[in-house]
Amino acid sequence: PQGLAAVVLAAVELVEQLVWHHDGPFSDSSAIPTYLLSKLTREHVTVALTGDGGDELFAGYLRFYAAVLCERMPQWSRTAASRLFSGLPARGDHRSAVRRLQKFSASASLPFSERFSRWIAVFYEDLPRLLRQGGPSNDHAPKPLAAIQPHLARVRSGSPLAQLLYLNLKTYLLDDLLVKMDRCSMAHALEARSPFLDTTLLEYVFSLPDAMKLRWGQTKVILRQAFADLVPRPILRRGKMGFGVPLRMWFAEDLREYLHDVLLAPTARLRPYVDQAYVRELVEGHLAGDADCSDRLWTLLTFEVWLKDLSLTKNSIAGEGTLSYNMNSVFRI
Repeated sequence: PQGLAAVVLAAVELVEQLVWHHDGPFSDSSAIPTYLLSKLTREHVTVALTGDGGDELFAGYLRFYAAVLCERMPQWSRTAASRLFSGLPARGDHRSAVRRLQKFSASASLPFSERFSRWIAVFYEDLPRLLRQGGPSNDHAPKPLAAIQPHLARVRSGSPLAQLLYLNLKTYLLDDLLVKMDRCSMAHALEARSPFLDTTLLEYVFSLPDAMKLRWGQTKVILRQAFADLVPRPILRRGKMGFGVPLRMWFAEDLREYLHDVLLAPTARLRPYVDQAYVRELVEGHLAGDADCSDRLWTLLTFEVWLKDLSLTKNSIAGEGTLSYNMNSVFRI
């Protein structure tokens, strides 16, 4: 519909604003609705409360349950699951049951820390294919496990769930969610506060036993119980929905030409840093419906916009094309 196309195009026009407010490329496309919601909220208030920290403290993500389940499964069953689901067609978006089972089983037999890194990554095993051999980005080649080892070392004695919650708090929450909320809210002079991240509450919740957070697949157990008389039952029992946008559909339909023209243009500024053949493979595979590459394509899109902004403003790229930026942050690993 024409109205939907207008909305989608308006969202794409936000990319440059979002990149500017983030001071660099970023992989979380939920910055789009966060930015728009902050704008609407600022029309009514100057200070708002967010729910950031609720999932991080009380084990609200399905990957927490998946990680605990993996630790309890014998190795042979993890290997069997990987073989069973790896052969299924990878169609549908990343939230479909098949895609989730494939993502779970593909990493189920790996060590705990590597499994965690893969599950929250945009690029991971395909990084060698993405980064152009001999390109300037190789000087800052991401080292996924090195980024989490210092945090993991501090909680080695904790349960698998406690380790995962701590790692998530120190990585995904700190480097993604809080940055996104801060930049998108302050772009509209809206002050966002996160009551769940009060230090006293945080320390208290981390002292609680795992069963008060995650029990038989139910997430946020004690939080649901605490608010059972305040939150409507359908909401209380509803699964996590996230705060994303339909990138898969946008890129495959209304924005297919835009995506193709920006990332595959001969003048694309990301060409010195990434392998163009692999970028083309991602774009064409997504457009053909062979795989949902929307998160990776969004990341590359913001990377391209950032490089364009740098070329238009005399910013800090030292020497002849040397990329002076933390590539771990670019590709969220």
